[in-house]
Amino acid sequence: MASTRDVNGTASNGKNTVSWSHDQDLKLLEKVESHLNSFEAEKQVFPKDLKWREIAFDDFDEHEVKKHWATITSGVRKIRNAREILEDTKIKIEHGKPTRKRKKDARDPSIPLKPKTAYFLFMEKKKPRVAAKHPSLSILEIAAKVGKKWREMSEDEREKYKAIYRENKEQYDRDLAQYFLENNPGVTPPKTAFELWSKGKAKELKDSRPDIPEKKLNKKLKKYWESLEDKEDWERKAKKETEKFLKRMRGKAQRDKVHLNKKEYERLDPSNSQFRKTKVVYSRKH
Repeated sequence: MASTRDVNGTASNGKNTVSWSHDQDLKLLEKVESHLNSFEAEKQVFPKDLKWREIAFDDFDEHEVKKHWATITSGVRKIRNAREILEDTKIKIEHGKPTRKRKKDARDPSIPLKPKTAYFLFMEKKKPRVAAKHPSLSILEIAAKVGKKWREMSEDEREKYKAIYRENKEQYDRDLAQYFLENNPGVTPPKTAFELWSKGKAKELKDSRPDIPEKKLNKKLKKYWESLEDKEDWERKAKKETEKFLKRMRGKAQRDKVHLNKKEYERLDPSNSQFRKTKVVYSRKH
């Protein structure tokens, strides 16, 4: 059945749509601003230069944020750079103009959430202080003040937040890899630093003692690994293995996307294991 629209231009398809709230619009603007701040200040950045994968947040993917950006910037003059478009869109959103609904995918709540970037960690810490000091400022004005502070900071000053992000990102990658393993039985997990290192060391020990029992070999390997001082190179290799694994699994998840018609979607039981393993999308094309 074709979708209908209300007086505000909002798409409606029953239960499986959700509005972008005003706060989500503001967060999208903050994400775009954060992304623009990653470019050199003097560089002219145009919408075609934006990397939507880096702007995506919460359960909105790169295609959804790009599409919604096109929606909220409609009516804003486009033949300018992205920073100028962003400023006009801030004014538009601040005046409370309605935005459209999007079709919401059935999302497994156990999927780990992406970590907040260094910029957002800084924003979270500084925004309440700026709001308390300047109570008359709007949300966007507060965000602009904090954004300016971030741009004026040196790389050394930003490092504290970047270090937290790197640590959170490593934990996120581990959690996401574990999620994929739990929901895809039979998939080979990425090798750990110990496993990568022990392959060569085990060969060395077996060459010197071909008759060494497997149990004793494993015991020796663990002992050698514990006494190894420089593990950074192996940990770096293990990180690359995890990244390759995640890339492969994301590709698989995209290929496994299932489109259901309205009746099939409404009958779907979220407690079903197949529901958890597959990204399910209600499609009006059926």
